[in-house]
Amino acid sequence: MHLISNSKIFSCVLIGFMIISLFGFIQDTDADTPLKSKFSSVEYGEISSSSSWNVLPDKELDVVILDNNLLTEEQLGAVFYAIKSNDSIELDNVLNKNSENSKSTYYYGWEGALSNNVDTVNIMPTKFNLVSSINNESDILIQFSNNKNPEGYSGYTILITHNDEILQSHILIYEVESLSVSDLTTIVRHEFGHALGLGHSIDSKDLMSNIILTETPYISECDVDIIRNLYDNKNNDFVECK
Repeated sequence: MHLISNSKIFSCVLIGFMIISLFGFIQDTDADTPLKSKFSSVEYGEISSSSSWNVLPDKELDVVILDNNLLTEEQLGAVFYAIKSNDSIELDNVLNKNSENSKSTYYYGWEGALSNNVDTVNIMPTKFNLVSSINNESDILIQFSNNKNPEGYSGYTILITHNDEILQSHILIYEVESLSVSDLTTIVRHEFGHALGLGHSIDSKDLMSNIILTETPYISECDVDIIRNLYDNKNNDFVECK
């Protein structure tokens, strides 16, 4: 397991905010567009892929909620729900085409989706501690803005990595004042998948598609399988259900 000093993690915070500022808050875009996502992984200045956390057993990742004063109480509750919920639902299986089951389990929150942990090469985080201020132990940062992204993205996630290990994840959610609670839940759920290492899906029916058009914007069994493969060093650059 790669050990990172506190000072190096704090440096990642500064680097991440500088990176985010480059893509920041500039021009108007069309209001009537679907939710869109952008995802980058930066290995000390170079683009990388297939990165994952490698945490100590039972470690909770600290998730910092920045600018939460921009959110209504209902929106803030939706952010917590997308990350912490253990709720699930049985729906028609539209993703895993080779499965013999006509129904599939979908999860409303990442803690619930990852609760049935399995042994993997890299230890996968399954618990998340939500806080409102940055410290030198911060792992995932979620920042909210009422500004529009110049490229029309609703969310953007950047991973700071080293040797394919995630040191820190930065999520930026745009135009929160105009996002419904449902849309905010969906885009946070999607971007948090990136924060854990998932890439974009090539299946438009999946939550992790870069343009979110799915009628089931939940975490699928397929997403869970892919993230387990990622942490077992078997991942491709894209999420694909067979």
